[in-house]
Amino acid sequence: MNNSFQNDKPLNQVVDIDPETQEMLNEPVVDPEGFTEEEMTFIQTTMQKVYDGTFNLLNPSSLINSAEYDKAEEMVQGKADINAVNFCSKLRQIKDLMDISGGETLFVKPSFQVRNLVQSVKYQKETFEESYGDLFLI
Repeated sequence: MNNSFQNDKPLNQVVDIDPETQEMLNEPVVDPEGFTEEEMTFIQTTMQKVYDGTFNLLNPSSLINSAEYDKAEEMVQGKADINAVNFCSKLRQIKDLMDISGGETLFVKPSFQVRNLVQSVKYQKETFEESYGDLFLI
């Protein structure tokens, strides 16, 4: 018995897509709910600080409130350091998406990806600060 798969079409065949379909496929899926007012304020304020240079997304310590950080226990400082690295990574992703999508237009019609990133940063920051104090400037 021959169990080999028979296919007379080449596996690397490129299929032409009409321009309208390609344009539709290139558009990110917009989250119909968008941002809440609180999320919008959070991300606009945060990204303004990124663009004006207050926050350096390659320097996680730029997100840390040094007055509170210096008073914290060593374990809390370590946790803050790890969170700052994670926040920088997510904020870089948001910035990159803003840069390729035309800036603040991303806030008006956010994709699911951007909304998830914003909610993740905001929720993680708030959860951390509930337990350990106001250690972040974002």
